[in-house]
Amino acid sequence: MTVFTPDVERGNFERTVNELASQRGVSPDTIKAGYKLMPHVLRIAAYLQPSQSTYVFNIKKGVDTPIPGEIKLDQTDAFAATAIGIRFSKADYASGIYSNHGNFPHLTFPDPAYFVGAPASGTTKKEYEALQSLINGTLAVNVGGDTVIDGMVGSLFVFNPMSTYATSPAIALPQLGGSIEEQGFYPLTPQFVFDGANDNQLTLSVAVADRTLIDGSVTAAGSAATTRNLVWLYIAGYKVKNHTSAPQSLTACRPV
Repeated sequence: MTVFTPDVERGNFERTVNELASQRGVSPDTIKAGYKLMPHVLRIAAYLQPSQSTYVFNIKKGVDTPIPGEIKLDQTDAFAATAIGIRFSKADYASGIYSNHGNFPHLTFPDPAYFVGAPASGTTKKEYEALQSLINGTLAVNVGGDTVIDGMVGSLFVFNPMSTYATSPAIALPQLGGSIEEQGFYPLTPQFVFDGANDNQLTLSVAVADRTLIDGSVTAAGSAATTRNLVWLYIAGYKVKNHTSAPQSLTACRPV
């Protein structure tokens, strides 16, 4: 029986090594000596739209038009996912063009002090309330037609640090750092090893709700905004470089 260290990240690393060794038919020491395994975070985004009830994310590089800031998986690499988180951000927007994605923070929850859009009149829900429909929705992971995570509630993948975004007297971003959970990640058990050559899709299904202002198109005063909202999936784990140089590729997705 394999006994893993109580150190969580070391245990995650050893599980990844053992799974790769099992699939290759070699010893764990051979994997450590012959492959580059490195901590890594995949980052995939979608622009939010009021009419959209599902968002499909593909972690494979080269299958769609990338959004600036995305980090996807090379098709020659494998990735052992150990935790998943949801983030919320903005980008500048003018005449249908998004820009300056890297100037905006990625928040671990829809902060009402940052997502301040409100209707000019009527009963339409505010911007941060519309974003709650993502938290109250579900996340599924499908690999090559095989569902490996089936509709886990979105609230597991966010974190409220009990502080808000402030612009006065100085910009104060919500807490970063701390434990993996305090960084807005939900640890996965079992974990999964993805083959970069396969279509590994994650689907975020939005709860039934008033989503009118989910895109962030309105300011606190109810006028047209010059920014728009994005949702991000962060997937933490270990990247395995150039796994296809081995005699056979990895199984599309295996529990670890």
